Amino acid sequence: MQTNTFMDHAVVNATLTAYVAGGIVSGLTLNARWAKEENTIKLVLGSMLPDTAFNRIKTTVNIHDAWEILKQVYEEWSKVLVADIIRRFWNKCCNEDESIRSHFEYLANLHEQLTAIGKAVMDKDYTDMLLTSLPALYDSAVSSISASASASACLGSKVLTAEIFKQFMIDESEHRQVKNDPTKV
Repeated sequence: MQTNTFMDHAVVNATLTAYVAGGIVSGLTLNARWAKEENTIKLVLGSMLPDTAFNRIKTTVNIHDAWEILKQVYEEWSKVLVADIIRRFWNKCCNEDESIRSHFEYLANLHEQLTAIGKAVMDKDYTDMLLTSLPALYDSAVSSISASASASACLGSKVLTAEIFKQFMIDESEHRQVKNDPTKV
């Protein structure tokens, strides 16, 4: 795309003055050179885009118009994807038969995705999210950890972070597994 001066074509919808100054290059006039690059870029875009996006631009007259449509299409899609990640993150609940470790890994992945797209979740909110996503059978452990964290905060000790909470709950889960089935050591 760079070799075909894509950004020149995407930014304007008419031949640039740089083409006029270049005169005839490789036997092509400025208009012929511009048209050749437009066609090359259209071919590249057509081969790279999914059909749904290509169908939106296939009748455009120039790359500039196609690019404006594609920006709009992909901005709409990215909003939908962001909303989907946020929804999955805040609505994920761990089932009683699901591994706590796998559950936390899934949430950590979504947390990283949110951070990468500029929707960072504060550690306190992330910790609260982890806490509320656990099944009811962990309520007593969560209450103990929360009470311990509150007492520690009053004494000026460490605050309960998401990482500390995750480790406590993974330890609790593994303790329950050993207690319920000692052969799983």
